[in-house]
Amino acid sequence: MASKPTQKTGAVLSLLLAATLWGLLWYPLRLIQGGGLGGIWTTLTAYAAAFVPGAAFAWPRRTELGRNPWLLLALLLAAGWCNVSFIIAVLEGTVVRVVLLFYLSPVWTVLLGRIFLGERLSPLSLLVLGLALSGAMLMLWDPAIGLR
Repeated sequence: MASKPTQKTGAVLSLLLAATLWGLLWYPLRLIQGGGLGGIWTTLTAYAAAFVPGAAFAWPRRTELGRNPWLLLALLLAAGWCNVSFIIAVLEGTVVRVVLLFYLSPVWTVLLGRIFLGERLSPLSLLVLGLALSGAMLMLWDPAIGLR
């Protein structure tokens, strides 16, 4: 069993890697779309390719995963919808706005965790909220408008 610092480091590194990959994903997606393969088909191809090794890792835990099949199905549908929506938004929308919404996900995480799970707002979560909102202000700031 891994120690807590190792688990925490792995989780943080996973989040940083995922954020980096999703933040850089828009460019190859636009190139692929320019080559004639639409966003839905690109998504289907990528997830089909990831399914094979993912299924190999999940197979030993199939009984554990099957304990709550409806919750698992809901999670799969929600995650799939989220990812397809992000890819379509990146392909059809303004990249800066879409990526900004993606990087504001800590705001939604902290607020929804507070509302639905009753989580306390720790100093670290307040710091994350402040950083995310400061980043949004920095990206959206227009000196001609200023603060009113």
